[in-house]
Amino acid sequence: MLLELGRCEDWLDLFTPHALVRFVGANEQSGVQQLKGRDELLVLGRRLMLGELNVALGRITPPLRCRHFLGNITVYGDSARSVLGYAYLAVNTIGGAKPRRCLASGMYSDKLHMWGGGWCFESRTYIADGEPDASIPVSLSSRWLRAT
Repeated sequence: MLLELGRCEDWLDLFTPHALVRFVGANEQSGVQQLKGRDELLVLGRRLMLGELNVALGRITPPLRCRHFLGNITVYGDSARSVLGYAYLAVNTIGGAKPRRCLASGMYSDKLHMWGGGWCFESRTYIADGEPDASIPVSLSSRWLRAT
């Protein structure tokens, strides 16, 4: 919601400085993508705000307004300073002349860490529905962020 409100810096503050964000099977070309640290997450946040990119869809051409719905949000205590979280995600179109439609679905798998007096994402992985194995080796590449 913060990105939809144009609050990219506030969204970025939800992550630890060296947070890791992974996308598994966001689209047929993407495979596994990984972003790490504030600089890469800032670029991600800005592209998400512009509607050029979506964690569940990959690149979007032309930019498209989407709404993300989370369900079955579950948090488990891992230790006094970290927790594990899971949530299902559905991405639907909004606005425009065409009827709303579901574009993608999947699951977030998160690790949150107590940081600076609050809980922040230490890692966040999006796994698209239908992916056979979420433990696919990760290539350290931010090519997914580059504009086409």
